[in-house]
Amino acid sequence: MKTILRLAVLALAGTAALTFAGNALATQKLGVRQTATSLTVSASQAQSDPQPARIVIYVPTGYTINASATPGSRIGTTTGRVFSRDANIPLPLSGDVVVAPPNTNAPGCATGTHLAVWLLDLQVAGQRIQIPVHVDPTAGPEAALGAYKLVVCLPPDDVPPGTPGRATNGARLLEALFTVNNVFTVPAGQAIWKAITTPYAPSVGT
Repeated sequence: MKTILRLAVLALAGTAALTFAGNALATQKLGVRQTATSLTVSASQAQSDPQPARIVIYVPTGYTINASATPGSRIGTTTGRVFSRDANIPLPLSGDVVVAPPNTNAPGCATGTHLAVWLLDLQVAGQRIQIPVHVDPTAGPEAALGAYKLVVCLPPDDVPPGTPGRATNGARLLEALFTVNNVFTVPAGQAIWKAITTPYAPSVGT
């Protein structure tokens, strides 16, 4: 019990507000909660903030990741909210975190074979959406930010309906949260999680 309580307190210290590159008025919040067996990562932003094109979350040095689960394995759950431009309302989303083959890549996001790929297998307004989380060890200058990185790319929401690659329902991220079980081994002591988020330019999808 002492271990679980200690980890929960340290996770609160790791919650941070992050500034979007190139847009000083947009902020995204990153939160991490952990227990002895599970780890939850959450990202949230205001409806007025631009859709994130790419989110890179750095796992602090000292953590290890168990990537032995086979494709198709359910390793956690995911929930959240998006704002639908098409319906002009917020919509809830929920689903499972499922292991995908390590060469699974979101279009234009990540390439090659990864240490692991986790699919956020979501249901939104009766439609199925799958968002890959690409998991890789860091290298070069990125190693100073953490031992591993979790990379997520989202489609643009504010391009005209019918544009190839547009977000389903014109959905803009409000909040996303996913929990994975028996994947992370948590180090002793305090750790700081970092992230770099790149937003879309308005109305152009780049």
